[in-house]
Amino acid sequence: MIKRVLTAILIWFTVFPALYHNKRLTGVSHTNYAQTGQHYRKCQTKHRTLTQVKPSATFVVGADWESYTEQLDFYFLANGVMEPKTKRAVLLTNLPAECYQLVKDLVAPTQLKDDAITYDIIVGRM
Repeated sequence: MIKRVLTAILIWFTVFPALYHNKRLTGVSHTNYAQTGQHYRKCQTKHRTLTQVKPSATFVVGADWESYTEQLDFYFLANGVMEPKTKRAVLLTNLPAECYQLVKDLVAPTQLKDDAITYDIIVGRM
């Protein structure tokens, strides 16, 4: 009898807090994931972190620009990145300092944070 009680207490303190903690981190309970695929995708998008948006490869000076942007386009497609601001931000954060300065010079006098400067404009001018 005591062994069963201790086992139940052990399970209570190991399993349930982990489930509660996971629910608190994601903001969505496990039952919601099973309801519909659409809801699951919505929750994934809502809770996407910065590490999920950053591609694995950064541009290297001297490499083929067209190949790099083509690879970025595939990355955006695979990860469902369709927001123009997000595309621009991912591109600009993966450029080395000298390329970033070149982009700033190419779009001058407009600033890079201006909404008029899109991912496509930056790629076209490079």
